[in-house]
Amino acid sequence: MKTHEKSKALLNVEQILSVSLDLLCVTDRDGRIIHVNQAWERDLGYPAQEVIQRHFLDFVHPDDIGDSLKLFSQLVIQDHLLTFDNRYRCNDGTYRTMEWRFRPHQKLIYISARDVTERIAERKTLEKIVTLTEDFLQLSPEQTDYQKITDDLLQISGAKYACFNLYNDSGNEFTTMAFSGLHNHISKLTSLLGFEVVGKKWVHNAFRKRKMGSNMTTRFSSLQELMGNVIPSSVALMLEKIFQFGELVVVKIEKDDVMIGDFTLFMPVGVTFKNQSYVEIYTGQLGLVLTRQKQEKARQESESKYRNLVTNIPGIVFQCKLDKHYEMLFLSEGIERLTGYHFSDFIHKGKIFDNIICPEDREMVYKIIQEAVARNRSYEVTYRLICKNGDIIWVSESGQPFFDSNRTLLWIDGVIIDITEQKKAEEERELANKQLQVAIEKANQLTVEAQKANIAKSNFLANMSHEIRTPMNGICGFLDLLEGSALNEEQKSYIDQIKVSADILVTLVNDILDLSKIEADKLELEEVTFDVSKIAKSALVPSTLKAKEKNLNVHMLIDLDVPEVIKGDPTRLQQVLSNLVNNAVKFTDQGEVLVEVKRLRNQDATEELLFSVRDSGIGISKEAMKNLFQPFSQADASTTRKYGGTGLGLSICKKLVNRMGGRIWVESEEGKGSTFFFTIAHKEGEDGTQEESSSIASSKEEKQIEAPQKEENSQQEEQKSQHEVATPTVGKPKILLVEDNPVNRLLFTKILQKKGYSCDIAENGLQATVACEAQAYDIVFMDCQMPVMDGYEATRVIRARERVIEVDNKHTLIIALTAHAMKGDAEKCLAAGMDEYLSKPIVAEQVIALIERHRKSN
Repeated sequence: MKTHEKSKALLNVEQILSVSLDLLCVTDRDGRIIHVNQAWERDLGYPAQEVIQRHFLDFVHPDDIGDSLKLFSQLVIQDHLLTFDNRYRCNDGTYRTMEWRFRPHQKLIYISARDVTERIAERKTLEKIVTLTEDFLQLSPEQTDYQKITDDLLQISGAKYACFNLYNDSGNEFTTMAFSGLHNHISKLTSLLGFEVVGKKWVHNAFRKRKMGSNMTTRFSSLQELMGNVIPSSVALMLEKIFQFGELVVVKIEKDDVMIGDFTLFMPVGVTFKNQSYVEIYTGQLGLVLTRQKQEKARQESESKYRNLVTNIPGIVFQCKLDKHYEMLFLSEGIERLTGYHFSDFIHKGKIFDNIICPEDREMVYKIIQEAVARNRSYEVTYRLICKNGDIIWVSESGQPFFDSNRTLLWIDGVIIDITEQKKAEEERELANKQLQVAIEKANQLTVEAQKANIAKSNFLANMSHEIRTPMNGICGFLDLLEGSALNEEQKSYIDQIKVSADILVTLVNDILDLSKIEADKLELEEVTFDVSKIAKSALVPSTLKAKEKNLNVHMLIDLDVPEVIKGDPTRLQQVLSNLVNNAVKFTDQGEVLVEVKRLRNQDATEELLFSVRDSGIGISKEAMKNLFQPFSQADASTTRKYGGTGLGLSICKKLVNRMGGRIWVESEEGKGSTFFFTIAHKEGEDGTQEESSSIASSKEEKQIEAPQKEENSQQEEQKSQHEVATPTVGKPKILLVEDNPVNRLLFTKILQKKGYSCDIAENGLQATVACEAQAYDIVFMDCQMPVMDGYEATRVIRARERVIEVDNKHTLIIALTAHAMKGDAEKCLAAGMDEYLSKPIVAEQVIALIERHRKSN
């Protein structure tokens, strides 16, 4: 293969790897990394140059290296697809759990990976809750470790401290059974209170009861609100100050609306309650467990009385013959307590015991006793008895047959005890397990629904972009055409006002779509080489006219050690800086605005660029600064009324800066101005890509921005436009416009006519394919979303026909016109065979420039 072809092939592979959401890499057979895609830097923080030629196992957690090495060795020998998980080190020193897939091929190994840290954490949390519930279902009250329960809930919920309380039967008092947190903190708390928290009885105050009501989970803003007058308010305030509580959360433990206990969680400041649904599921199961334990304890106490009190046993002691009627020779008084029948009913009055056994159980009971007699063994059987009042109870019967010297059965001695509560507990345990399974299935269903909702949200954003940008294309375009026509001064003034409003609307739409795309992870950042100074200066231009009107001086200072070119996203950098400068000019009535760019060298040897925008404006209060970077947030309502704006700009700036590896903050004093700072990760650009600057005269570069002379420029543009219309373009290309919207069709033809061009019209993709088959076009402007046949399918048909016919190697230039602005739209257009991509609203200058570029190249 020729060198050019190899380079092209590698480029194609690189393009494929760059769009993958997963981490992809290629190693040699020894595990040395040869190539990685951009996802390595996105997810793990490693630029490609830091991992190339490193061994794949260099980043594995020390505890996982052994297993990973063993599996990797098997892969090299057996040469088959291999999948496993391990913990992998990020560039910041943290570890993420990754799911790996390896496929060896010839001398290379191809690897893909996906971050499954959160998924595994959620699964482990759920598994832990299931395990804990199953364990506690098997425990007796004496075996229950309340401290372990509380420690586990502390980890699951993310609380700083947690206590486990059990209520008395009336619910007006509770006892703290366990308290979890740092040991030295608990000791300090005991010292301050003067008593141990564990074992302490507390009054369930009326306010606490009312606020909790029927809620499973209740939040309290302070310790005093939680405790009421149980402890003095001064003590509550002191404890809050010392132990730095955030919100306090109480999660009920109840069964059938009966309050059994609660978990009280003391959250750290600024930390929200984690895994609330799991904790509520767990406390629900714990309510069943504690109820079962209470019932089990009652059963054990009943059995203890039976063993210790033969005559007063709560069960039934009997002696009977083995016949179909179980003729009773002796029956204790316990029969009356269990069934309501007096023992004499069976001994003297001929009542048949078999008749009070549930009919469904009689054959089973008789069969078990017969087998025990035949083998001379004791037996135990569980069945149901019908009480005198019609109630049915569960009993457990234990018996032993007795024989004479001739092996003739004399009688059976036995005991019958009531196990109804135990049976109920078993049934409730089974119900609890079923409820837990239903909860797990519901959680899985909610996960699927959330994924569907995310897809629906993405589709909505794409459609919203199309539906808004399509009419805006017509509005903005015809305003541009109307502005260039013969108008009097009053009409021009009206047009200017309409354009200002239209620009504000476009800015608002772009802000909302930008924010939505960022939140939906649909925004991709470029990584290209660009001139820092040029981008920084261009960010000042949109605000210069406003600054001129307000007699404000706008300066820029760029340190000498700031690199001329870096790699990154120039568009988003310009967007952030332009927004901050625009805000500075907007909120400053006199004085100046200063923009500075500096180079930062961090302690960890990394480098950043620091941008700052300082103004002498109205300033910001400390209270307003707390929410300044939140969506739809401004200093106050009067600010919005006076200066305008949606409050989205700074929120978008923060999210963009974070995506660019930096941070943003503000320093301000009300009435004395503000300074906004932000940093971006510094990546050196390629040498020689930018002309040397000769304007640096001192240690810093300073630029005074002046407002342009708009009226003169407008007159010159109008004269130039009239001249161009009067002189039709020579050697005009044949143009086809494919657009279903009649307003946009008219706008596009007017733009072309103004520059001396014309075009044919197709209203959908099918008409476009017919037109291109009938004659050859130089340029096709193709709308993407149309009825009958969309632009993507039409392009594929045209390209397929070109490959079949191959007349003079004719390649029609197809330009995509789309109102979508989502991640992946450009790639979708190029994949369909389109050559370039224009996003609506269409700018007339871009269309004409594209046509002129095509003419020059041909």
